[in-house]
Amino acid sequence: MEILQQLFAVFGGIALLLFILYKLEVWTTRRLTNKLGWNAVLLTGIIGTPLHEIGHVIFCIVFGYKINEVKLFSPDRQTGTLGYVKYSYNSKSLYQRIGTLFVGLAPFVTGITALLMLSYWMFPEFAIEWQLSSFSNIMEAKFSIFWEEFSHNFSTFIHELFTKENMQRWQFWLYLYICLSIASHMAPSSSDLKGAWPGIFLVLIMIAFIAIISHYTQFLLSREQMHTMRTWSQPLLSHLMFAAILSIVNMILTYVVTFFVRR
Repeated sequence: MEILQQLFAVFGGIALLLFILYKLEVWTTRRLTNKLGWNAVLLTGIIGTPLHEIGHVIFCIVFGYKINEVKLFSPDRQTGTLGYVKYSYNSKSLYQRIGTLFVGLAPFVTGITALLMLSYWMFPEFAIEWQLSSFSNIMEAKFSIFWEEFSHNFSTFIHELFTKENMQRWQFWLYLYICLSIASHMAPSSSDLKGAWPGIFLVLIMIAFIAIISHYTQFLLSREQMHTMRTWSQPLLSHLMFAAILSIVNMILTYVVTFFVRR
């Protein structure tokens, strides 16, 4: 059972943070639209949407998909869409079917990458300290420990970034606006998730197969290899947590700004 628990710790933590990011974006976007109207969504969408769509384009190229049409930023009030990528793939190709997972979730990859690059560029001391902070417990397959680690790092994030010195710099507010724009639009849309299901199904089957075989034989995945996987996935969880905390800040600011608005 040890290998099964470790696989759950790795992929369960990633899945949980991705789910949190998705729900936060849905809530924030709905709140902005209902309280401030369509133009409020465009204010963040002008930065976040092109990055979202570029993620789809990159992974379409990686998996050899045919790209039929790309609109990086083309707001449509009638449908509620801000941009889109239309593509097609060979459903008989196992590689391209698995690719639906990565194409669908691609905005997470480009969004998190952009957040990290921006943080290292504009606030390198903060980003490096965050990167080096302890995440020793985050890989434990226990929700209570995971939540305790998340809460601790949320508190650390707020205290170290929202300092009096930072808030007196215009660069801080620009950084915050760009980060919130990215975080508000990096979760997959409902159509993205629908298109990703074939890949999700196949990857889950592969993970289950590897876990069962490794549990009895250690042929596909030894304990040493599992330890290496946990070590390499820890920075990914750290980055996902960083993005989730930014999204929570985004949600709080959205609520504060729209609290007194009546529509």
